[in-house]
Amino acid sequence: GQMPRSGTMGLLATAALALAAAGCGTSSSGTGSFANQANNVCQSINVEISAVTPPGDPTTATASQLPAWAQYFQKTIPLAQKGNSELQALTPPASEQGNFSKLVESNLAQTVDAQAAERAASSGNLSAFVQATQKMGTDGSAGDPAATAAGLTQCSSSGGGNSGGTSG
Repeated sequence: GQMPRSGTMGLLATAALALAAAGCGTSSSGTGSFANQANNVCQSINVEISAVTPPGDPTTATASQLPAWAQYFQKTIPLAQKGNSELQALTPPASEQGNFSKLVESNLAQTVDAQAAERAASSGNLSAFVQATQKMGTDGSAGDPAATAAGLTQCSSSGGGNSGGTSG
């Protein structure tokens, strides 16, 4: 009886962290490299998003939990959006531009998925909610290899080292 690694909290962690990967920092001219700045942005939004308690596991959400999920996403989406704009304000070195833009794309796709999940939850559409949260996980993982390649471990939805994600 071994706990599955990507069990109930797997998707949720992915959802929250990938939303978090959106990042949130301050506009201070922090010291250090691009990677440090991006990781700081991601780390601080991770902290802010994880401070919002999710109502459960989105993959096993029930219709009665949807109002709580709507509130959860209403609180976390603005954090993700703030983080996205702060990440986009950073200038990556030329060697990391490709990876960085993939990461940003992944974050933006996830934010769109989160908005879809929020709308579905608000309107009480359980199947659309589950679909949106699943897509959120997929879109979030899409940016992980790029984040890892660029050394942005805080910006990867798996928090560094992807444990057998699917490609495609």
